[in-house]
Amino acid sequence: MFGTIKDVLGELNSRINAINEELNARMSNQQATTNSSNGTSATPGNNTTNGSTGGHKILSSSTTIQNAHQVQYCGPYKLEKTLGKGQTGLVKTGTHCITGRKVAVKIVNKEKLNESVLQKVCK
Repeated sequence: MFGTIKDVLGELNSRINAINEELNARMSNQQATTNSSNGTSATPGNNTTNGSTGGHKILSSSTTIQNAHQVQYCGPYKLEKTLGKGQTGLVKTGTHCITGRKVAVKIVNKEKLNESVLQKVCK
């Protein structure tokens, strides 16, 4: 019985990973198309995920926010309104594109990070 459950969960995980890869590819293509039409470039930085809180994404300071009306993404999350701003960045609401789950996404300016702040962010 446990073997069957393990097989089913493995298959579901494979399908979710395939969907996630497809979604990321589509979002990258959409962002590249939007950036080329605006004449700007956005370069995402290193991403760090912490599973305990749903995930933190650290974006490089070279990522540009172009227009308040333009849809913004951070990984599989669609970014929405800004909840607050702090010393190292800002916090926005986000919705997972597949599951629809609402989360808070902390966007950190890497230029303002030091080792102690980075440890606090990743907790």
